Amino acid sequence: MHIDSLVDDDYTDEGYFKFFEYEFFIENLLPTVSYWINVTAFDFGSPKSGLPALETSKVLNIQEAYPLIFADDSTETRKQVYVYPNPYRIDAEYRKSGFEGRTQDDRPDYRVRALNFANLPPQCEIKIFSIDGDLIRHLSHDFTFSDPTHRHHKWDLITRNTQMIVSGLYYWTVEFPDGEVQVGKFVVIM
Repeated sequence: MHIDSLVDDDYTDEGYFKFFEYEFFIENLLPTVSYWINVTAFDFGSPKSGLPALETSKVLNIQEAYPLIFADDSTETRKQVYVYPNPYRIDAEYRKSGFEGRTQDDRPDYRVRALNFANLPPQCEIKIFSIDGDLIRHLSHDFTFSDPTHRHHKWDLITRNTQMIVSGLYYWTVEFPDGEVQVGKFVVIM
């Protein structure tokens, strides 16, 4: 809100702003790790009447989000899609490092494995192929732009025939809504 656009209704009787806009930067976040973010409101209560300080719930409306390196990243529409971890190694202990199964303690390691696609547009089609060109999996990525996870998609390493994939070289394609296709490859070492 620009200071020149304020009207009398934007001020309290004492002359303070009624509304505030905040911008907060959290540094040293990894772009490949999801974080849980929430904004709470609080007041100081009313000591004269015995009303204690109040704060909204820290978990109500919590959002999962992936950090952006620069603020301009959120407005750029076309980026180079990438896959991580690449290569995917079964002996890398991604779960112990916090990259897999962070909120799924009740599941065994083989049920939380994930390969991640990043820098995706809000809507696209992801296809994974074997080195022979056989379709392994087709993933529909359909999110709204306002969803903080719209640039990422996790794949559970399960084929379209509900089988665990095997070691090898795989190709992937991402088809944008306008028909443009990006192609890449990744390696799985089981």
